[in-house]
Amino acid sequence: MSLTPASGFLVQTQAGDAKHGNFEVVVPDLIRGGLSHYWRNNGGDGQWVLPKAPVGTARYTSTSIAESDHKFVPGNEQGNLEVLARQEEPAGDRLDFAWRDNGGGWAWNGPFEVKLPHGVAAPALVAERADNPPGPLRAVVPMESGGFAEFERVSGNWIEVARVDGDVLQGVSFLLSFVGSEAWPSERDEYGDRVVAAVAANGTLQLYARQGYPSPNPRTWKGPYRFGEEILPTQFGGPFRGRPSIIMSSFNQNVSADPPVISVDQVRYGNYELVVPMQPTGIAHMYKDNDVLQGPGNDPWANWSSYTTFGRGQYDEVSLIQSNYGDEHGHLEVAARRRDMAGFDFYWRDDDLTTWHGPNYIR
Repeated sequence: MSLTPASGFLVQTQAGDAKHGNFEVVVPDLIRGGLSHYWRNNGGDGQWVLPKAPVGTARYTSTSIAESDHKFVPGNEQGNLEVLARQEEPAGDRLDFAWRDNGGGWAWNGPFEVKLPHGVAAPALVAERADNPPGPLRAVVPMESGGFAEFERVSGNWIEVARVDGDVLQGVSFLLSFVGSEAWPSERDEYGDRVVAAVAANGTLQLYARQGYPSPNPRTWKGPYRFGEEILPTQFGGPFRGRPSIIMSSFNQNVSADPPVISVDQVRYGNYELVVPMQPTGIAHMYKDNDVLQGPGNDPWANWSSYTTFGRGQYDEVSLIQSNYGDEHGHLEVAARRRDMAGFDFYWRDDDLTTWHGPNYIR
């Protein structure tokens, strides 16, 4: 999970134990075709439950999943699990959509073809939270001509809401942020900036942002902001590959709990946490302290740390969450995979903020 909706193929849902929701992963089934759904029983023995049968039969390269506000069973706490998946060539311009109900029978529905323009790499899906009616689904798809397109689904149909020019991209991650929200922190389902992290075909790590407050008219995407140029000049080159993962975390956040009453100028948004596969091997982790409300650190290029590394082996994509295990902030948890890999590798970061455990190979 993330403080705010963020894309990936690993999520912590509200299903399972009330204290620790289950981890859920959906990835392509390399052996049988279709999609494989893994879940970790965090309310029981903490073991991963392996897939029984694939969802669908087509061959896929990548997925993105989200727990939405849509509920097949209205009274259940958890929402439906939503999936976008990209098929292998020669059908690589086809995106499929599937969903799992929230407890009627935990049944999968689909995959169904989604009529979206040709994408060149994995999609990124987020589910916006709302009370009533359910929040929209949003997706970002890298375009063959470069940059990406943003889509929205409100009432069953996907519509294009933005087209952003840029380099040809290997992979993208999509985040709805509290930064720039006119209602935060009093409202936790009102979002400000939209952020895309991406790796370009030449290996550079990039950010794009559609800023929230103060509201430009119309709101437009800006970027790319390249690591090694606009972000941390001279510290980054092009050592990255594949699909990154960006989330918003509670690290460095200050709302009202410490001290019990704080002034507006002490309120802090919290960090962005970013992980990305490295070339030739390993995973890089970096973070951004987003500063106080309307502070200079709110800018997407500001306050980024240099990166540290963990993991071994070469990966094509990673997915990051902040779980509710461990201390008040929880652990960072990462699923990582190659496209020729059955299953995935799993890592987690300890409460000391420096020690990463893993990989545990889940197949």
